[in-house]
Amino acid sequence: MSGHATSSGASTSARSPPVSARRGGRAARGPSSAEKVVRITIVRGKSGATLALVPIYLEGRGPFRFAIDTGATRSVIDAGLVRRLHIPITGKGGRVAGLSSIVSANKIFVTNWRAGSVRLPRRTILSVPMPAAMGKIALQGLIGSDILRLFGMAAIDFKRGRLILGARP
Repeated sequence: MSGHATSSGASTSARSPPVSARRGGRAARGPSSAEKVVRITIVRGKSGATLALVPIYLEGRGPFRFAIDTGATRSVIDAGLVRRLHIPITGKGGRVAGLSSIVSANKIFVTNWRAGSVRLPRRTILSVPMPAAMGKIALQGLIGSDILRLFGMAAIDFKRGRLILGARP
């Protein structure tokens, strides 16, 4: 799912790494450059389709099933999960185009989330109704290139079921 709406979101925390970019006068901080590994689940469909699923924890709850989507420009969280976790909507996110539809999105600000044990930066992301993946897998979100790029490098090790984030040649 690729998003057309844009927003800026800075990340701050007591243990934030060095500033990696500037946006709108605010420092946008991302994860440190040290390599981090997250265990993922690889799902293969009968047609040969492959999906990499990463466990995401939001507001101390989870794990929730998110797909790693390097082709998605924006990360998204399922609208039903946002309601269930009582994450406040902070604004309208515009129209978002996926592979099979265009839907209206809302903006939310996520302050406490992680992929496995890897803390993710505070960020404004989108909330949309998520369709089932590969016709049957209920996804609760997508981690897109807006988050993955903050690590400088992201690699999916399909053989060992790992998402590798951070410094690598």
